[in-house]
Amino acid sequence: MNCFVQALTHTPLLRDFFLSDRHRCEMQSPGSCLVCEMSSLFQEFYSGHRSPHIPYKLLHLVWTHARHLAGYEQQDAHEFLIAALDVLHRHCKGDDNGKKANNPNHCNCIIDQIFTGGLQSDVTCQVCHGVSTTIDPFWDISLDLPGSSTPFWPLSPGSEGSVVNGESHASGTTTLTDCLRRFTRPEHLGSSAKIKCSGCHSYQESTKQLTMKKLPIVACFHLKRFEHSAKLRRKITTYVSFPLELDMTPFMASRFVLRVCGRVGVAPGP
Repeated sequence: MNCFVQALTHTPLLRDFFLSDRHRCEMQSPGSCLVCEMSSLFQEFYSGHRSPHIPYKLLHLVWTHARHLAGYEQQDAHEFLIAALDVLHRHCKGDDNGKKANNPNHCNCIIDQIFTGGLQSDVTCQVCHGVSTTIDPFWDISLDLPGSSTPFWPLSPGSEGSVVNGESHASGTTTLTDCLRRFTRPEHLGSSAKIKCSGCHSYQESTKQLTMKKLPIVACFHLKRFEHSAKLRRKITTYVSFPLELDMTPFMASRFVLRVCGRVGVAPGP
């Protein structure tokens, strides 16, 4: 919870929203709104007071509205973040200037403005090369790490060290870019997972590739630090190098479109 509070209180757009009193609460029972509590927390955090803050009410509200977190079982920061963002999103009614009422499928609350991106999934038929595309919203991206039971993928180029995404790192070091490259690499679905192709009108083998259609203002990356086998559950302690500046261009859907158009000889549209 401390990690969650520190991350959100240092998010500039969220800080500006709460310090400018832009939240209009529509909750029926007073004291049950998590957005109101977050507003109070921001006010306290930036008040200049140096006394410790005990966010017991924040914890209680998250437990109340996300009951799977209630109690004293171990939960990680990622689970708390996603659950709390979901509650904040649901409690932000009235903060999106009526846009949600005009279009029930669209929300323009402060949480969606900052944290929501678009994940594009492209399934390509191996026979006619037809592409089926779906786009889903996301608040976070879960990235695999190399472990004992996970095939180790090629790291960023370089023998004695290299510069990747603007940051130098030693040879053999796993970088965030490596994890993103693995996340967006094409995956062959195999004969046991054939999908009916709209072009061939029959079930064919295909490949699936995930890319970013729309980047959020604040991107959250979740590192999968546990691997499971039939007999054990082990934590992956692989060190991951993070660049000071991250270029997401290679992982955008526009790059996938250019590759597909180049392969089939079609000029991309405007």
